[in-house]
Amino acid sequence: PVAFWAFRNNMQENTMGIFTLAAVWFILRGLITGRQLYLNLAAGGVMIFLASFSKGVPGLFPLAVPFWWWVTRRGVPFARVVVWTSVLLLIPAAIYALLMLHEPARLSLTHYAQARLLGRIHDAHTVEYRFHIVLRLLQELLVPLALTLVMLVMFRLRRIPNRIDSAWRSNMILLLLTGLSGSLPLMLTLVQKAFYFAHALPFFGLGLAMAIALGTTCLISGIRTGRRPFKTFTVITAVILAGVIVFSMMQHGKYIRNKELLEDVYRLGEVIAPRSLISIDPEMWNQWDLQCYLVRHFNISADPGDTMHPWYLRNKSTMENTPEGYLKTDVNLNLYSLFIQTGK
Repeated sequence: PVAFWAFRNNMQENTMGIFTLAAVWFILRGLITGRQLYLNLAAGGVMIFLASFSKGVPGLFPLAVPFWWWVTRRGVPFARVVVWTSVLLLIPAAIYALLMLHEPARLSLTHYAQARLLGRIHDAHTVEYRFHIVLRLLQELLVPLALTLVMLVMFRLRRIPNRIDSAWRSNMILLLLTGLSGSLPLMLTLVQKAFYFAHALPFFGLGLAMAIALGTTCLISGIRTGRRPFKTFTVITAVILAGVIVFSMMQHGKYIRNKELLEDVYRLGEVIAPRSLISIDPEMWNQWDLQCYLVRHFNISADPGDTMHPWYLRNKSTMENTPEGYLKTDVNLNLYSLFIQTGK
């Protein structure tokens, strides 16, 4: 269920998940084929940087893939694992080092590390015990696990071949362990929400799919596409697909959540030029939904610092005194008051 929720609400884990999947693909491509190993590892390192640049520390978990490769295979020298992991780590470390030489980037990354990462871990607990995330993960994987078990039992009863060799089994276990690497580290803090491991779910899906892939292939090969039941099934599927598309189009312009907030964002986008930087009340620095909507729809960034920008935004619930150097506008907003800098 959390996968549907995360994609419907366009969470950052979706973007990070693209890069973590790509990172693991490059790493395994190099390790499995043995060709252009270090080029693939370097590409994996770039993807790890992009993943961490999307959502921070959680994007680093593909660094564990070489270790799981060593665990699931015998005869691989551990020294090689250290070298492979060092290559993967060196790429994002070098990129971050270069970014830190640029003052605006350094200030942004420092603010993230101190206020967002360490500050939230210390002060913004969302659960009471560390194993909460394990229970949530089991809940989310309950249906895939049940379906996999049903398929395996069916293969056994119908004597459908589903034997997997050691290499296949090793890759399957490696993917499942990679999924655990992307989810179980959340236990290290008490800041835990189910969508925080959305980027790890594809690896569980791939691992479970490998457990039934060979048997499913045998089932599919036995389907007679020329018979009436298959044609009827195809027609029904096409009708359902068309219905889903029509229903989705009918949802355009409707609000599922944050109706008043989104209405305010659209009104602000009509007044403030794209790619503008606006000042906001320092108490609003952690209103990420407002800031992300502004960036997503109009490329408008919000600055809670002391620098005065042409526009100033604050909550309506705040005292209605006009901030120094600004005049209140007549822009009608639901939740906020908009001010313009004097002389602008």
